[in-house]
Amino acid sequence: MFKVQPHKAESLRWWYTRREQIDFAPTYQRLSGLWPAKDNAYLIDSILNRYDIPKVYIADFTRGDSPLNVKKKMYAIIDGKQRFHAIFGFFGDKFALDKDFEYEQDPSLNLGGLLYSDLRSQHPEVCRLFDDYKLAVMSVVTNEKGKIEELFIRLNRALTRLAGAELRNAMPGIVPILTRELAEHPFFTSRIRFTRNRYQDRNAATKLLLVEHTGELVSVKQGDLDRFTRGIEAEKGPKTRPYRKTATQVRNVLDTLAMAFGDRDDLLGAAGIVPVYYWLARDLDPEYTDSLRPFLNEFERKRRENDKRAEELADGVDVQLLQYSRARRSPMDKGVLVQLYDFLERCFQQFLKR
Repeated sequence: MFKVQPHKAESLRWWYTRREQIDFAPTYQRLSGLWPAKDNAYLIDSILNRYDIPKVYIADFTRGDSPLNVKKKMYAIIDGKQRFHAIFGFFGDKFALDKDFEYEQDPSLNLGGLLYSDLRSQHPEVCRLFDDYKLAVMSVVTNEKGKIEELFIRLNRALTRLAGAELRNAMPGIVPILTRELAEHPFFTSRIRFTRNRYQDRNAATKLLLVEHTGELVSVKQGDLDRFTRGIEAEKGPKTRPYRKTATQVRNVLDTLAMAFGDRDDLLGAAGIVPVYYWLARDLDPEYTDSLRPFLNEFERKRRENDKRAEELADGVDVQLLQYSRARRSPMDKGVLVQLYDFLERCFQQFLKR
């Protein structure tokens, strides 16, 4: 069963009072809070000035029990998460109208910078217009998880540019599940310094799954990660066992990396270098774990100093170290990853002999 039909026209206030019955975090969804405050305010501007805003799509579980309704809520967001967050955020005084906001029906009203509570107390007639605004919502009635995931991908490909990791997160199969699990490892939750917005942590986790599953450093471009993720649509059963074994191996190496690095480590400010560090730690003798972070700290200091000498056209530039630094800017091709690892591993062995 798969039906897409208009939901009964309801007001923003109606939806706000039912916000606890909306699942904002089904597995296929992307992270919330990506809109800056200015964009949130602009949406409220559009509503107050009676402009049309894009439709919201929800999985509608009010028609009966569904195996997809694991959280036992009335609805789950498919598309429109940021719009709902902006609307509910305004209701909750999380942000104010833009200071330059102009109410087109009566420009003499000075509403700029007002919170919802200010609007309600000072201009109740305008507030009612916001409360009563009818949001266009489409109900999706289905008991097929794949249909919802496919609709999410199609809507977002048409309406906005999703990051590759966000699209892969919505794909069926065991790989997105394992990726989400690995992204909750302490290495990703507390050690990395690069942002987790747009699922950069999950993107890095998928790269590690790919290279570990392949058994060597390979190309980790978006197309490679997409093909790997699509390679198996099963979530359970015998076909998933090799992937689960791979995830266990990745988790073991992440344990080593989590011990080697500190919280929000400066050396983990770039996601691209993670597969190289992973491969370096993969076959590391446990007795050298404590040497990994000091080595990388010294190595990075020398690399930055060498880069500065090259920029200033000074003497004493290490050409090989400079080549490493330049290759590090786009570590996605197999050849580049192997080049980075081979050079780093040689330097590490020299460091251990000192």
